[in-house]
Amino acid sequence: MPSVLISDIDGTLLYKSEVTPEPVTRALDDFQKAGNLLGLCTGRAVQGCQTLIDALPPLTLPSIFFGGALIWDTGKRKALKSMPCDQSILEVVQAIFEAYPSVSITLNTEREGWTLRTNKILQTKGVLYDRSSPLITTLPDRKQQILKVLLTDENPEILTEIKLTLLDPTLFHGVFASRHFFEITDSKVNKGTAIENLFHLVPQMEEYKVWAAGDAPSDAMMKPYVDAFAAPVDAHPTVLSVADVTFPSAKEEGICQFLSSLKTQ
Repeated sequence: MPSVLISDIDGTLLYKSEVTPEPVTRALDDFQKAGNLLGLCTGRAVQGCQTLIDALPPLTLPSIFFGGALIWDTGKRKALKSMPCDQSILEVVQAIFEAYPSVSITLNTEREGWTLRTNKILQTKGVLYDRSSPLITTLPDRKQQILKVLLTDENPEILTEIKLTLLDPTLFHGVFASRHFFEITDSKVNKGTAIENLFHLVPQMEEYKVWAAGDAPSDAMMKPYVDAFAAPVDAHPTVLSVADVTFPSAKEEGICQFLSSLKTQ
């Protein structure tokens, strides 16, 4: 039975890199040439992935960006489904800015990103697109459709406190993308519900065994929406606890081994 793979990028396909290593690119190409389908599912901004996408073989599925807030046709470079935050996100951002001076704050629309405040974590561990987003001193206009807010801090407990005290769960979804990175989207948005939306957009996925792969708590939310879930061996413990299969770390280009195993199923 052919497979669908919906894969996270950072920590799954890549290890601290902006481009896929040649063996990974070749493995992704071989996987699709064997009749399987491939899409990406990431918290990254779509514009922050364009160089990476351009270096990959053409993807056979739409991809998911901003943690599920945008489903994007990477070939046609157009949105298929977009779910922005409630406008009150700007009041939440202002409250975070005033109450938590150590927290970096980056806001993203479909095509733009701005950083209201940066910090060492963002500048040393963030992807290039987020590190280089223009610094702003005032919040964007309320007409801007904010798809995701990214927060970073050295202390994860501060990010947890923000989730518990400032995020109304009926309006916003907050999840850790890694230990120091926290993403805020619309309450109905996560990587799992994005896969559900992808099934509606691409009904032929029902004819495949659908796999998802990821390493962070935000990735574990894909598990209920797919047939099977895979994770690198160095994934977050909560992710490993739900994984059906594990594969070597992205440091070792472990996704290649996993893709090879899918081709033989």
